[in-house]
Amino acid sequence: MDIARILRRAVGALVLAAGLTIAAADSARADWKVARSERFEVYGGGLESEIVGMARELEAFHCLLVEITSARPTPVENRLKVYIVANSNQLREVSPGMGDTIGGFYVSSTGETAAVVLRDRGASAALSSKHILFHEYAHHFMLAHRAGAYPGWYIEGFAEYVATAVINPRIVEVGRIAPARISELANLPWTPMEDLLSKRQYQSRNPDTYYGLAWLLTHYMSAPERAPQFAQYLRLVGQGVDGAKAYTDVFKETPDALSQKLRAYVRGSIPYLQAASALGEDAPVRVERLPPSADALLLPSVRIAIGRDFPETGEGTTARAQFMNSIREKAARFPGDAFASQVLANAEINYGVPARAATALGDRTALAGDAMRLYLAGLARVKLAERDPAQERALTLEARQFFGDAHRADPNHYPTLYRYGQTFLSEGVVSENTLNVMLLAQQLAPQVAEIRLNTAHALVRRREYGEAIAMLQPLANDPHNVAAAASARSLIEVATEQQARPN
Repeated sequence: MDIARILRRAVGALVLAAGLTIAAADSARADWKVARSERFEVYGGGLESEIVGMARELEAFHCLLVEITSARPTPVENRLKVYIVANSNQLREVSPGMGDTIGGFYVSSTGETAAVVLRDRGASAALSSKHILFHEYAHHFMLAHRAGAYPGWYIEGFAEYVATAVINPRIVEVGRIAPARISELANLPWTPMEDLLSKRQYQSRNPDTYYGLAWLLTHYMSAPERAPQFAQYLRLVGQGVDGAKAYTDVFKETPDALSQKLRAYVRGSIPYLQAASALGEDAPVRVERLPPSADALLLPSVRIAIGRDFPETGEGTTARAQFMNSIREKAARFPGDAFASQVLANAEINYGVPARAATALGDRTALAGDAMRLYLAGLARVKLAERDPAQERALTLEARQFFGDAHRADPNHYPTLYRYGQTFLSEGVVSENTLNVMLLAQQLAPQVAEIRLNTAHALVRRREYGEAIAMLQPLANDPHNVAAAASARSLIEVATEQQARPN
């Protein structure tokens, strides 16, 4: 029996149809290391075997997603950064406000795309850190390889479906039940099926079972006999038809009837699938020990890179000043340390005094060949331009030169390319060259909503409406980024209207 073929047929139809105890950080040495594989950089302060094993397991999970979606292999240009932290205090160093029940999170921003997860807590956690990481990587993967106008429930349902994957050296199991989701469905009122099909979680009644039902419905739709109708349903939703209406039109039954079928389905023997595993002990992984300054500054550096800002309040201003004082004090412990000085520069640019960073970094000659410092020097000038309108033009031109040098030193660093493109967009005219820069930035980071939106804006300004709409559709139904989704839908309306006008 060709299991891989069965797996590809059963699950691929769903996608192809629409086209992780140390004391609180900085109080004890974490001895940070990074394991680099083909597609991932896994950072951890524990055993080397932990980060190497996670890198290899993530590579195997990636191969699984390629297999079940029949995605076309693409060149690897940017590794996803994964940070394994020891406890909730370390999690909050990256994202303040995270509660003790949060196991991790993923963020794609104009500065960095990363996942931060707790070292697995075992049976004490409702969802394992690995489940969280697999779920988030599924979103990351889909936006890179199978972006489409999927309904919100399916975006979450597919991620939940594959997040239960069990990866062993020889066999991968997909579609096993998620105990936390089964418990929710057994003990909590169900999200009405009409809400699941037509609304986002925050808009739904009984939202606590939204994820569980999204997982269950994805599982139910994975049956090969439902694949043709499901494909038609996804196409209708992609065309803008309401999800509940699309379901009724295609399956010839009401959402309530579907709810009854799912209740019967979840009480039965839910099948799961197997495929050959790509997990291998010989998969190339290179381990590097980070400098001692990483113990004090690695996690704050992630916060800075992903753009976790402070509220514009008196308390926020005080917190920002305290954060900057902390970064300056920590960096001062490591004179001459390249990592410490880089983190300090990035902090000054974003939360402190950008002019200090610009002075400390130096000129283009001093920074020749150093992609990250060239990028930061350009970013410092962007921030200075925002504060000094009289010098905005001159500072923008300086920033452009630094970003150009940085891009030549590292062509795949998408924040550099995006910022480089913005220096041209600020001039008001979108040339073909500027558009190509933005398109490449979006290609390198299809998960970043801001880049996708601004690239689509550039396409509209170039009157390339069809391409703009196609770029926006995956974002328009994003169940996580409500504001970006609303902006995408609004821009789709503008592009559609302008496309319909006579030339």
